[in-house]
Formats: sequence, C-alpha cells, structure tokens
Amino acid sequence: HEIAENIVKETMNRLNRNINIMDMEGKIIASGDQTRVGDLHIGALEAIRSGKTIVIDAANQEQWGGALRGINMPVMLQGRLVGAIGITGEPEQVSEFAELVRMTTELMLQQAHTSSLHEWRNRIKESLMGQLVEAQPDRVKINEQLRLLEAPTRKAQVVRFLRVHATQPIGLADLAASLHLSPSRTSHLVRELFGQSFQSLVLQERLRRARTLLVSTDLPVKEVARRVGMPNEYHFNRLFRRQVGQPPGLFRRRPRL
Repeated sequence: HEIAENIVKETMNRLNRNINIMDMEGKIIASGDQTRVGDLHIGALEAIRSGKTIVIDAANQEQWGGALRGINMPVMLQGRLVGAIGITGEPEQVSEFAELVRMTTELMLQQAHTSSLHEWRNRIKESLMGQLVEAQPDRVKINEQLRLLEAPTRKAQVVRFLRVHATQPIGLADLAASLHLSPSRTSHLVRELFGQSFQSLVLQERLRRARTLLVSTDLPVKEVARRVGMPNEYHFNRLFRRQVGQPPGLFRRRPRL
C-alpha cells in the first residue's frame, strides 16, 4: 500500500482535502484520516462495480450508509480497473478538481507500475540465465519464464496500439495484424491480459481522451467526439453518460482549476 499512501500524501499536500484510496473490494487502504484505513467505503465499492463516478451529497448521504460527503471515482491502470479514489468534501466544492485528481492518480500508478515491471523483468532474466547455464536445464521452468517475460511485452504492445490508433476506425483484426497473431488468438490474449474485450478497451481510451479534452479545452462537444474517434455525437453522449455518470456538457460545466 506504499504507492497508495504516497498518492494520498502528494495529493493532499496540494489540495488540502482528505483523500481516500480504495482497493477492488471497496476497502480503504490509504487515507489522510488514518482512523478510516481498513473501513469499507460503500460509495467507492459502487464506483468500482459500475465503473462510474459516485457523488455523495446531503440529499443521498443516508443511502450510502452514512459515508462522508464527497466524490468517488474508479481508477484504471493499463485498461484495467484497479480501485477507486475519493475526495472528501461538499461535492460542489471538490468537483472542480476531481477529474484532475483521478488523472494524476492514474499517471502516478502508471509510473510506479513501469518501474516495478522493469525490476521484475530483470529478476526473471537473471533466473532464466541461471537455468540456461545448468548442466541439465529445467525446460519446463525455462518455457514458463519465457512466457512470463512475453506477457508484459504483449500488454505494452496492446496499450501502445490503443494510444496510437484509438481515434481511428479500428477493429480486432487491426490489432491482430500488428501483433502478427490470428484474430481469435488476439481476442483471447486481450481478455487474458485485461479481463475485457478489445472494443471495451477502445471505448475506455476514447472516453479517457474525451474527459481530458473537456477539462482542458473549450472545444464543442461535437468536435471532442470527432477528435476521439466517435463522430456520432448522439452515440458519444450516450456512452459518455453511461460510463462517466453524467453527460459531457454537464461534466464540462464544473469549475476548473
């Protein structure tokens, strides 16, 4: 939980607001209020379950088991849901920086993941080299270690493909061609690595970019939709509301930092 604690500390130093980070079971694993660590956060659990932002205010506070007022948002890492982050406070006061907090959290997690992955791969390589110089190498273990080394590489290839091509009219066959695999094998690989379909990953990347554009620019919603690869504005609005919990126009009208 060291990474979560660092995120809480760094974020609170800048915002002077209490921050909670929850695991996939909705349990608070890091908080500016140490007495809450280990508690179940029902609002965050719903954010994780639904993949949507959950706002707890005076009107619905009792519905969430007396949870403190604030905003709870799902957190993604390389296309996979990994937990939630919450900001304690009156929603109208903390909403202005909620999305920026989520984006910063995901960036910090990505940086930590990249660093730990590099160390892990070095350890696997050292073990593999040790096996290769043995008089009687364990071929089963060697093959398993080679498979372990390949998995993060494949995952990085998929993420990189999405970063480059998500705004284009792409399908599973395009990813398969870039990986030099069959579409069937690629479909299984994506589900094995990310726990969801390729089209779900594409949608998440497009909506991630849309949130960024809505927060950082004054582009019309129709133009935002076009730029992220969703030229049908009605379709974009419907999917955005389903995934984020509010329409893009309302999402944008929150005050910015």
